[in-house]
Order: sequence, then structure tokens, then C-alpha cells
Amino acid sequence: MYDLFGGNRWLFHLVDEQTDGMFLLDLENPEEEFLSPRFWTNLGIDPQKQEHKAGEWKKLINSDDLENIWDIAMQHVSDPSVPFLGEVHYTTTYGTQLRILCFGNVVDRSTPTRLFGIHKNLSEER
Repeated sequence: MYDLFGGNRWLFHLVDEQTDGMFLLDLENPEEEFLSPRFWTNLGIDPQKQEHKAGEWKKLINSDDLENIWDIAMQHVSDPSVPFLGEVHYTTTYGTQLRILCFGNVVDRSTPTRLFGIHKNLSEER
């Protein structure tokens, strides 16, 4: 994911700390997805112990939300006028629910192979 920030690790970490997590989805191989450390720590998970696979976060998301956010993402990939913006719910390791706003954009519209996004925690308790 560092290449999205011009290889600048400092900038990557700055953006990660100012958000509630970032992600980079490989649209050609959707099981491959990088989720930033901040995303995992918000869920009470040690990011060093997580694989960068979509299956890891799919275990924690509300199942209805999963289908909905995937549909929104694929609509955005197909049509740039459709924003990638949606709310989902995750269960933390503490058993609490977090409301997360997901938004992002296809990295290179000429060859849409990656989707970059940000997570924003909307929950009252953080």
C-alpha cells in the first residue's frame, strides 16, 4: 500500500493515524486485501497477527452489511458516478458493535484493479 503514498511510510502512517483505518482491495483477486494497522486495533485485534486476506475481516462484519457494501463497491467500480460510500457494523473482540463508514475510490480508473478506501468510526464509544 505504500506505493499509493509515493513510497512514503511516514505519510502512510500519518494518514492511518488520522483515520480509523485504510484498505486496499485487489479487484482482480478479491481475497487479497490490505487492511491498515489502525483498522485492526479499533477492533481490539493485534495487526501483527492478521493475514491480509478479505476473509479475516469478513468474519467480523455483520453478514447483511457484507453483501450490501460489496454491492456498493462493485457499482462504484462499474460506474464512477456511483460513490463508494456505505455504513457497516463490526463486532470487536470485546463483543461490542462498531458503526463504520466506508468510503473510497478506484485507484486507476483506466484499469480498475484496486480499490482504496478509508474507514471512519461512527460509534459513540471508541
